[in-house]
Amino acid sequence: MRIHMQYDDVAWERSDEIYETWRKKLNDYDLLREIGLLIAKHRGGVPEELCSPERGAFNLCIRMKFRDGGSAIIRFPCPGKVMFPEDTTIPIPFVLHYGMTDESPGGLGPFIIMEYVNHEYNLASVLKTPGLPGDVRATLDPEISDEKLELAYS
Repeated sequence: MRIHMQYDDVAWERSDEIYETWRKKLNDYDLLREIGLLIAKHRGGVPEELCSPERGAFNLCIRMKFRDGGSAIIRFPCPGKVMFPEDTTIPIPFVLHYGMTDESPGGLGPFIIMEYVNHEYNLASVLKTPGLPGDVRATLDPEISDEKLELAYS
């Protein structure tokens, strides 16, 4: 037996307001400069370009490119999209080994071996009703199987 829950439109709108207020801060040049300086401080090297923020479903990342060709990112959980962002864990893979082309099997090129970090799926994309346009709020597929629900939430 499945219980169908309705959206709480008031809570949804409040979450959107929280996110939009937070997102608008990213239009502040001084704040972006502060973010860039923080990345450069911890990465080291000469910063060359702070890229535009890119948002996923629950996080926002800002990449800093450096003169030496490297780059680094800073990742923020999005308030209003993430419950309890201070409690959000950020999985960081452990680097086991890295090498250059001469160490690479078949000379495939530089490589890095890291522990695999399991990632979370975007439940909205997994569970939403198929065929909905991208600008329509996702709704639970009424034909979804119990097995798919159990797998998604496990």
